[in-house]
Order: sequence, then structure tokens, then C-alpha cells
Amino acid sequence: MDYEAIQVCWKAPGQVGLVETVARGRSGHAVVSVTHSVSNTGTERARFRELPNATIGFPHLPGCGAAGRVIESDSGARPGDLVAVRAATHESVVVAPLDRVHPVPDGCSPVDAALWQVGLIAMHGLGLGEFDPDDRLTVVGAGLIGAMARRVAAARGTQQCTVLATSAAKRWSLAHESSVTFDVLESGTVRDRTPLVIDATGSGSGLAVAVAAAEDGGRVVLLGSPRIPTAAVPVREIQERGLRLIGAHIDTMSDAATAVGENLLAGYTDEYFELLAAGRLTMADLVTTFTPGQAGLLYRQLVEDRHLIAAAVGWNARAGTSAMSVHEPPPPMRFALVGCGDIGAQNAHALGRAATASLVGVFDTDRNLSAALARDTSATAAGDLTDVLNDPGVDAILIATPHDTHERLATAVLDAGKHLLLQKPLAADLASARRIVRAAGDASTTASVLFPGRYEAAYRYARSARDAGLIGTPVGLLSTYLVDKPTSYYRGGYSMRAVSDWRLSKTRSGGGVVMMNLLHHIDIANALLPDDPDWVFATTLASPHSAEIEDFASLTVSFGTAVATFVGTATIPGPPGQELRMWGSEGHCTVLPQWQFTSRRDPGTDVRARPEPDDADVAAIDSFVNAARSGRRPEVTMEDALTVQAIVAAAYESANCGRPIDPCKLLAELEMS
Repeated sequence: MDYEAIQVCWKAPGQVGLVETVARGRSGHAVVSVTHSVSNTGTERARFRELPNATIGFPHLPGCGAAGRVIESDSGARPGDLVAVRAATHESVVVAPLDRVHPVPDGCSPVDAALWQVGLIAMHGLGLGEFDPDDRLTVVGAGLIGAMARRVAAARGTQQCTVLATSAAKRWSLAHESSVTFDVLESGTVRDRTPLVIDATGSGSGLAVAVAAAEDGGRVVLLGSPRIPTAAVPVREIQERGLRLIGAHIDTMSDAATAVGENLLAGYTDEYFELLAAGRLTMADLVTTFTPGQAGLLYRQLVEDRHLIAAAVGWNARAGTSAMSVHEPPPPMRFALVGCGDIGAQNAHALGRAATASLVGVFDTDRNLSAALARDTSATAAGDLTDVLNDPGVDAILIATPHDTHERLATAVLDAGKHLLLQKPLAADLASARRIVRAAGDASTTASVLFPGRYEAAYRYARSARDAGLIGTPVGLLSTYLVDKPTSYYRGGYSMRAVSDWRLSKTRSGGGVVMMNLLHHIDIANALLPDDPDWVFATTLASPHSAEIEDFASLTVSFGTAVATFVGTATIPGPPGQELRMWGSEGHCTVLPQWQFTSRRDPGTDVRARPEPDDADVAAIDSFVNAARSGRRPEVTMEDALTVQAIVAAAYESANCGRPIDPCKLLAELEMS
């Protein structure tokens, strides 16, 4: 029998769409109406970015598993039974051989069932590594495969597992894993060695860390596929320390089964579903679910968002039906804008360009400003802030007001149960910023800070080059931010929409060129460099417009093994100019003013092969809306913004006292006060 179906298809490099097809039942197969299909995020990220050893042809159907209701089957499964399908692609109706179909026990999450193949990968790696629950375990990499490996190990009874990662982006995934220690690597330093190490990175740097993390005579399991053409294997160290290096690709399972005389596939499958049924294993809390109409967004998030661990497509299938309804993306998130001055007007127009958002209301204490912006945008001008906060037709509020008002307004938004998007910076001073972050942490809604530089194409390319190991270990970053602000700017911004002198006051603005301009580059540096800031040394010169704020600043910031230098001024004659470049042991990239890239490791690689959004403001809003709807952490977290604010505070203190200041110490002192 034939069934109409929809498939997620990569039509060409970087192009994602939905295609209609026909699923035909046949002998020896089951036809399943899919409720959820899942991605192997590491493999699909590599294929989407066309990394080495991940070459595919086009069109390509992605996906690695599914769960759904049986429509017809030659086996004992009855129509309506919930089953898992191993190695299935993203499609609404799947036809699969019976040996790739397994009944799902009662009470199991469909996405957990759909991740059956990923569970097999992890179990195979632990099996080849001779996993013993009494041994200490290290997992290098916090992505999907690494997360599955550590959770299977925990379900089997391990009491001590260490996760090593290059950033804290996925730390959130360990919220309910009491036996796991998360360690962000600093300069490749490993603090402890364990008998078994699982390397789930597929990278040369991951292999080096895994070898360093294994105790003498230990086992290092390479779980999955390498994503680099070559890697420096520390052969001498492996030999001298008596280490065993074990390849554990899923394709080796049949050979391993022959060697031990056991049906490993059947054994691991039974164990996987038994652990799910017993409630001892789940990955459902790590999965972000997208509608079929959001397939393009899924793969953009998969490539761009380091917080994303697991992704699924929810097909909303009904048992026994052949016609599938594909949901369109949800309606735009309804925003209100508080602050209708210079930057507020820019934000209003960005919300108007974003498909994921709509501007429904505006408010400003100057009613003329809000009325004018309402006319320009077709939004409603609110007469009072409480009208915005209490409006059930408002989902999120974007604050674009003077910096000293941020704490009062942000707290009010969070208390009202609205999502919060705050114009940079967090606040006018570090103490106020810390209180905002604390309030956001206690809230049930999503909060983030608008740093559009994170969404510029060149920044994305730099991050891709870094993540692919093409830069090596970052060691330096150079930033210049040169502008010539007219006197009028300090009393009305560039547009002169709102006349005020708040920019001339250190108490109200928080500072001059560092707070207003260099802050953007500091955020990019904090996002690109792997380590936390250690110290800041700065020199500033007072502005001719106000002795309270600085016009010139030079900052040197240590990020572990990398040193970043920032120079900015607001009164340089001539046209404005920005430069930002980063380099490491293997490569060098120029982010601003124009993307340039050189790598010793793979000179022919072009990290620009995948197109990036050309509207950074809209991309920032889209990313925030997606995080708010999915419940995931936003790309720019409040903690990220707090770190940037601490660097700025340390710069001002350093300029005053003439010595380096530790920004983390400033935050620690706030916690103690």
C-alpha cells in the first residue's frame, strides 16, 4: 500500500527543505507513522559543514532514528503499536526492515526510543573499552555521543565520571547528573587521570586530551568518526605509558560480535530499552524539538549554537493514518518595546524584519516618542509601563533605555512573567548587573542581552574555523574601534530622537567608549577565546565632552593562554573604522573590517561555504525567540553578559589604580558582600 509522506531534504550544500514523497509498504518491512525523528548532531553538523571525512552527495536525507505508530507490518507488531526505528531519516512515514524496528516499552519517551542508534554507539564504545562501573571514567566532549556515553555509564552504576570540554556551553546538560564533574579545559591541562577515557570529539585536539587524561596502562576509546583529514597521534607517549588506543565506530560492531561469539546488537538493544523502561536512562531533557517547517532553523541552530546537544523533528502523527499534516512555524512571538529613542527605533525596525517576531506595543516615558514610533511600526503606544507588563498579548519585552534604568525595568519584566531581551550592556555598574542576572536565574522565562556582533557572518566564520581546529589554540586577539562622535551625540544619540544628557554621566551610562563601543568587541573576544578572563590592565583618557566618561581607552585582557588587546576612541578625525582579528598556533583570521583567513593545518578549507544570515539584528532576535520557545539557554546567556560587564568594571578600576585587576575577583567580592 502507498502512503503520502514528507521528508526533510538537504537539496544542496546549505539548503534545507521539505519534499513530498510516497512510502510503499513491502514484504519483510514495517510501515511506521512517525511521531519523532532525531538527528545524530555531531555527524550531521560535520556533513552540513562539509568537513573532512563527512562527504555526502546531494540531495541528502538526514536523520538517525525515529519513533512512531505502526501502520502495517509483517511481524507481530499491530497497527497502532509504538515502535522505534533504527537509522531512520527525518520523514513522516518510514518503511524499515523488521530488524531495524523494536517495540517501545510503556512509559518511554518517543525521543529516547528514537535515539536507539545513538545508544548502541555509546554501548559499543563502553564495551570495547571494557567499562567497569567501579572504575573512574573520563568522557572528552559534551555533545550527543558523549552525553549518551556518560549517561549509559551512570545507568550501569558508575559513581565517578569527568567530562572534559573546551567551553562551558553544554554545562547545563549536567543539571541532574550528580556523579559527573564538568571541567572546562584550560590550556589542555588535565587535572586527573582515569583507567578508561572515551573520546567523543572526532578531533585531533580531542585525541590529545584523551591520551593525557588516561592513566598509565589505561584504555582510550575513539568513539565515532574523525572529522579531520590528519592528526598528530602521540605514538611515543601511547607506547611508553602502555596505553591501548581502541577504535569504536559502530560499523565495527559485527566484527567485535564475531570475535566474542555474541550477538552484541541484540544484547545492547535489549539493555538499552530495559534501561529506558526502568527509568534509569533518558536523554529527553537534552532534546530540542522542531516542527518540520522549522527544518532550516534546526540545521542553522545545529551548526551555530554550541548549547544545542540533541535535536528532533516532531511530526504530530496519528496512529493508523496515512495523511500527515505538516505544521507551519508557530506564529511570531509578540514583543513590546520599552524605550523609543535612538537604539529603540533601530530595534523596532529589526523586530519588524524578523519572521519569528512581531512588535505589538511600544512604551516610552516621553509619549511623543512612543506615539511617533507606533505610527511608524503599526504597534500600539502604551500609556503606562504597567499596561505593557500586564498585557496578556505580550510574550516578550525588549528594553532599550538608559543603562541606569535597566535593573528596575528588567526586574519588572521578569516578575511579570515575560521573556526579557535587554539592550547591551546589562547595567550601568557591575553590582546592578549581578542583581539582574540573579533575578533572571530565579525567573521562569528566558532572558538574554542583545549583542548583534555575535550574529555577524564573519564572527560565525571565525567560530567555525576555531571549532574545526583550523586556528589551533587561540593565543592572540587584536581589536580597534575608532569613531568620531559629534557633540550632539551625547545629548540625543545619532538620530536626536530623544534629547537627554544621560550619556555624559558615569552614574547613568556606566562609562564612555569602553561601555558604549568596545563592549561589542569584548563580547566577541569572550565568546571566541576558550578561557575565562584572568586580568585586565587599562589606560583611559577623559572625554572633552565630560570629565566623567572616557574618550580613549587601551585594554589588555588575559584569557588564559590568549591575550586580547583593545583600543578605542570616540573623537578620531575622519571616517570610522573597526578591526578585529584572532590568531593561534595554526591559523589567523580577520573578522573586521573584512573576512580573511589563513590556516597552516588545511590551507584549502573555506569556512564560508555555508551561507550566513545577512541581517545580524534579525538573526539575534530569531535566536532569542527560538531559545525562549524551546526552553534552551540562549546563545548569549546572562552569565556571558555579566562576564563582559566584569571585564569593563575591571578596566575602569585598573585605569584608576594603575595595576591589573582580576574581573572574576570583582564578581566574587560582590557575591560575598
